[in-house]
Amino acid sequence: SIDKAAIASPVPKIPPQTLPANYFGADFFKGDPSLFNPSSFGPVPGDYLIGSGDQIVVDVWGEVEFRHERLVDRDGSIILPRAGRISCVNSTLDQVTRDIRNKLSKSYSGIDAKGEGGTTFVSVSLGALRAIRVFVVGEVAMPGAFEMTSLSTIFTALHSAGGPGTNGSMRDIKLMRGKEQVGSIDLYDYLLTGSRDGDEILRDGDTVFVPGRKVSVKINGQVRRPMKYELLPKDGLRKLIEYAGGFTPDAETNIVHVNRILLPKERNPNSPDRVQRDLDLRQKKIH
Repeated sequence: SIDKAAIASPVPKIPPQTLPANYFGADFFKGDPSLFNPSSFGPVPGDYLIGSGDQIVVDVWGEVEFRHERLVDRDGSIILPRAGRISCVNSTLDQVTRDIRNKLSKSYSGIDAKGEGGTTFVSVSLGALRAIRVFVVGEVAMPGAFEMTSLSTIFTALHSAGGPGTNGSMRDIKLMRGKEQVGSIDLYDYLLTGSRDGDEILRDGDTVFVPGRKVSVKINGQVRRPMKYELLPKDGLRKLIEYAGGFTPDAETNIVHVNRILLPKERNPNSPDRVQRDLDLRQKKIH
């Protein structure tokens, strides 16, 4: 017989597999994801790529005055009185502005096609923005597809997915467009310096991929931020101390004790699986 109660019961939700709290930067993704959504107000950058569903607002004032609001249709174009059909899709806002001004100048003598003078002026802006669907996969807390506005960035998508997961990397997050990698970000750059270089605006169908974390090192003792850090191959001991905020005033700044777990291939039955070394920071090269 069929258990009707079992059929009616909801499928239990799998809790997000978030980055452990003792890792540097883990608390960055604990806040409300909506706080990192792009603003619904304010100007849109001129290099914004227009797509079907965006609302284009054309204001004209001077010798003549009018306002037109048009949604970019499925064919990627809009139609304006006395200007005709204007292709918009895969064009930037600046390019569409030039096209609209150029076509209107043929019907209104007061409009200068180059926008450098004239007695009638043209302003082109965006009203409502289209929605896009973006995929966040790999070692993330909540992998899946997310719907967001077309001004969303890699940061927006990461926050929607809860950030890197238990085994996720914060150092080499990739933006994939089809089969091609078109960008990457290192979250440490933002957490330590405030730089958002590489935080690209997303397009419909993009994939944000979080790879697995490779090297993690825990630093204790007299440093300002004792916790676990993810290191890149180029990072060394001095860089780790820099990530940890440097030494406290009462620290011994010359000698650092390092405890290392040996790889399986480096072990043998007659020796421990851990070794301890004292490294002298006064040396130019530290191995």
